[in-house]
Amino acid sequence: MLQAMKDMQGDIAELKKRDQVRSQGMEHLAGDGPARCRNMRTPGVTRRVSNMVKKLESSSERRFMGDESMLSDHNAEVLEFLRDQVRGKGVDEETATAAVKRRYQRVRTLHLNSHPGKQQTVWKNAELRRRQSRRVRLHARRTKVVVTDERELWRSVTVDMMSDEESENEDHLVIRTPRWRSKQLDRLVKVLDCRIEQRKAPTLMTRVNGPPSTRKPPTDANVEHLVDPQFRD
Repeated sequence: MLQAMKDMQGDIAELKKRDQVRSQGMEHLAGDGPARCRNMRTPGVTRRVSNMVKKLESSSERRFMGDESMLSDHNAEVLEFLRDQVRGKGVDEETATAAVKRRYQRVRTLHLNSHPGKQQTVWKNAELRRRQSRRVRLHARRTKVVVTDERELWRSVTVDMMSDEESENEDHLVIRTPRWRSKQLDRLVKVLDCRIEQRKAPTLMTRVNGPPSTRKPPTDANVEHLVDPQFRD
């Protein structure tokens, strides 16, 4: 069994040496993301339509509030109002919706840029959500390759036991493994990752090891056996 694990680890090391196709995708950030990603022109939205929405929003009593989410009751009402107004001028619904959302993003950006402290908080929260989303996807990918004799152990594994993945550039993700994870779980994760590497689509980013995660271990008694004894309460 130990030899098999060593062979698996060797396979992983070899697979990581293969050339990877660079990911050309860009994660689109909605209203709560960093301002730098929201200055790109929305496909299908012409300058004429953008100016139309800007004029309608700035001259109306129903205006976006930059300190609120796009999904807040007030901003959702403004979005619907402006969309109907733009559609009434002969613009199709999809383009009208995109143009109105773009106007909200502009208002949001101006608000955040005028409140640097609040902007940092929003960016931090957005980054936390992205990390959690990556852990959810990683857990799902690993679950798909679990085989019968591994299911009993994997059944207790939660999303919070997945490694943190931080994007350093468009080439790769830096992996920060929870240092409190048990050796048994770590061995299983390496086996699952080896299977994923063998099936990996060329567009997936390369994962490279980084410093351990500083997240605290779970306190749920049902998963205590998956936590290294020295990190248990």
